[in-house]
Amino acid sequence: MNQSPFPHQSYFRLGILSYIVAFILAMIFFKERTFFIDIAFHIFSIIKDEGLAIQNQRFGSFMTQWVPLLSLKLGLPLEWIARNYSMAFPLYYGAIFLACFKVFKAHKLGVVMMLFSVLMVTDTFYWVQSEYPQGLAFCILFFAFLHDKLHLDTLSPISLTVLFLMLITLAFFHPLLVVTLTFMCAFFYIDNKTLYNKTLLLTSLITVFSILIFKRLLFKESAYNTQAMSGVANFFTLFPNYFTIPSNKLFLKWMVMDYYFLPITLVAVSAFYFLQKYWLKLLLVLGFFFGYLLLVNVSYYKGADQFYLENLYLPLSLFLIVPFVYDLLPRLAPRKGLALVALVILIRWVHIGFSHDSFTERLDWQRSFMQETNQLENNKLLVNDKQVPMDLMMMTWASPYEFWLLSSVEQPEQVRSIVMHPDPNSLDWTKHEQQHFVTQWGVFPYAEMNKKYFDFRDTTHPYVYYEK
Repeated sequence: MNQSPFPHQSYFRLGILSYIVAFILAMIFFKERTFFIDIAFHIFSIIKDEGLAIQNQRFGSFMTQWVPLLSLKLGLPLEWIARNYSMAFPLYYGAIFLACFKVFKAHKLGVVMMLFSVLMVTDTFYWVQSEYPQGLAFCILFFAFLHDKLHLDTLSPISLTVLFLMLITLAFFHPLLVVTLTFMCAFFYIDNKTLYNKTLLLTSLITVFSILIFKRLLFKESAYNTQAMSGVANFFTLFPNYFTIPSNKLFLKWMVMDYYFLPITLVAVSAFYFLQKYWLKLLLVLGFFFGYLLLVNVSYYKGADQFYLENLYLPLSLFLIVPFVYDLLPRLAPRKGLALVALVILIRWVHIGFSHDSFTERLDWQRSFMQETNQLENNKLLVNDKQVPMDLMMMTWASPYEFWLLSSVEQPEQVRSIVMHPDPNSLDWTKHEQQHFVTQWGVFPYAEMNKKYFDFRDTTHPYVYYEK
């Protein structure tokens, strides 16, 4: 079966259109995206410290955080800092798409990037700050850089330097990136049609593993990473009952509701490799897909919020998109292949756009809560989680940052300090904090905060419990 010419210019135009849609949606739903849990904390930290909010040694996040930091340095209003931060993510992903097509001429990786941005993305379009998707996109950029570098002795000192810096960035972006890096190295190693130097692939993979070992020896592992990786112990405690755990049922539910192209692509890729007798690739795809799915589901066997687990599931889409783009798509007639990809992207962007409902509803509840408590003499409140619709709020640890952002942007004359907590009695000491912004992770004096962005006017009342 012969491969058809690859209409890269048509795919490029489709990708540009796709990222324009992403940019528009990021602008429209910037509050749903940036007034939400972690990224609200990031905005708070960037403004308070006037620097990047790098966490858990995941330094790659500077590639999006420079946008709100620059907005801050330019003195832009808080709303535009948040709005620009929201738009930084499609800017970042779109820039990688452009680099694949126009800088490195790795057109198929450009299509991989375009499909990765939509195929499995639902809640992660609104929970945006995670370093993992950013790192996965950077991984695609890395292989675009390696593309067509067949002769190692011709690599310039600049190319070698860039290569090493990219490998360091990959190692520090997210601990789990090594799984996807290994898959893509293996795929291109056994694929004789692609322009990759096999020695360079192996050397890159060994280098990343070496950096990870040195990182573990030189840097103390953060509590967050340690806790996140502790779920691996469940392989021993749950043995052999891996198929009856709640996380499997959740994944099947989400796959039907949101990730419907995943099983379709899995069947298509597997059937193609089986019929073509590409046994190594079939084993590689099935092994990584189901092995990684098992790793995530066993580690979080009780399940978790969809936005968080979807973030961890995203490599599953790459395990299928890469073989689809490199092996199946070229076998289709150019127009049919382009039409198929365009249809998938259209369906997914419509789906992503309508998925804002639960995040908008969350914002509306916070607005109604502020309205309900606006007339109280005291604006600084401690609220028990039992009074909060947790199915809607999901997490409350970031509530001080969220309410600060929402009130600052929508009712700046009454900026709010509201702490929601599962055990507000543990915050008794805040009853004496009259001129401090209280969070679960720290207390910040008003006098030390930028008045332009932290305009707390209630400086005479302490924090009080609120009960309906």
